[in-house]
Amino acid sequence: MGTVLQFRCQDNRDEYSSAVAEASAALRRAVDVKLAGQGSFAEREVALLDAANEACLINLQAELQAISDALARTLRVDGAPYKLHEEGSASDHSLAGAVPVDRSTYRKVGAHNGPIVVPLELAAGLIERATPALAYRLTLGYAQGPGRRVEEQIHADHREPPSRSTMERIAKAIGTRVKTS
Repeated sequence: MGTVLQFRCQDNRDEYSSAVAEASAALRRAVDVKLAGQGSFAEREVALLDAANEACLINLQAELQAISDALARTLRVDGAPYKLHEEGSASDHSLAGAVPVDRSTYRKVGAHNGPIVVPLELAAGLIERATPALAYRLTLGYAQGPGRRVEEQIHADHREPPSRSTMERIAKAIGTRVKTS
């Protein structure tokens, strides 16, 4: 699963490049503030990656919250009607860290104590409360070796994975789904 950058029209390329340049300048300012304008190249690299992770978390949280906030009180899942069951919050997991989101559960209409779904997970493509990128990284890593190595690799990439037990739960649940599908 690679990243493919597609532009809806040619004019977006320049706008995208400009936005990336602005983000780059903002990250550079964040590193300068954090390190008081000092630091070796290695220290600046780590600080830059940390700042990028924090910026990613802010954006991921905003994206997920916007999706959650846009959901109606009643909706259809696989053609069946569901209604708002209970409001709540949870943290989903990403490569950049935990992403807290206010989100609701929905219950199938007419089914007392019936099945409950979290439409945010369906709408955003979350898999076992993991973002698609983290889910992919975990399944790839567990296919290649033990969980301890997966955690070490993610940390070596200067990312913020969930706990090893959470990573294992996610990877096993995804593997079970694939096996039984």
